[in-house]
Amino acid sequence: MDVRRRPVKPLYPSEHIS
Repeated sequence: MDVRRRPVKPLYPSEHIS
């Protein structure tokens, strides 16, 4: 898993984070 090398992609829209 190259999570650190690959760009961080949000699993869900920011609306869900709020």
